[in-house]
Amino acid sequence: MDVWGPFIWNVGLWCREWIPVLAPTGVVFAALVAYKAYRQRLVADKRDQWWTRAQWAIDSALDSRVDVKLTGLKVLTSLKAGSLATPEDVALFNSIARGIQNDIEMGAVAVSEPASPDRRTMSNDKLSSDRDTERAAAAGTFTVRLSALGERTVTVKTLGEKRLLEEAEKLLQTEPAKSAKSAGK
Repeated sequence: MDVWGPFIWNVGLWCREWIPVLAPTGVVFAALVAYKAYRQRLVADKRDQWWTRAQWAIDSALDSRVDVKLTGLKVLTSLKAGSLATPEDVALFNSIARGIQNDIEMGAVAVSEPASPDRRTMSNDKLSSDRDTERAAAAGTFTVRLSALGERTVTVKTLGEKRLLEEAEKLLQTEPAKSAKSAGK
């Protein structure tokens, strides 16, 4: 028993001196762990909401109606440009855009025309581009220049096809944000 007596006495002295120092250190450490968990949860919640929007946009981009498909492609373009898109998401969005372009080029999809916009709400620039569109429609064809997957020109028969090709091209050309790889972790 004599052997343990001085040791226990020294441990008691050590505890008396160091516990007031270690206690606040433990509190700071616990606060850091809690903050890290909070930040991870915040990123996970943002990513969850982002994915909900992405699912809606993908469903819309694959819809048969031109106006819904255009809206879906625009939302996909916006989501791709955001910081939460992972490389896998970017590849998925690009394959959707390529699929839409290929379907239109091969004539595998029938595109009906959306309702024409109200001319009273358009600017002069929009009206002049509409006049060009009307001339092309009178000729029966629209020419679209695509460059994201190699330079090529595609001739389509409807304005809806033209708009879809242009929006899919925009999606393919949109660069993802630099911090995309950290969002997936």
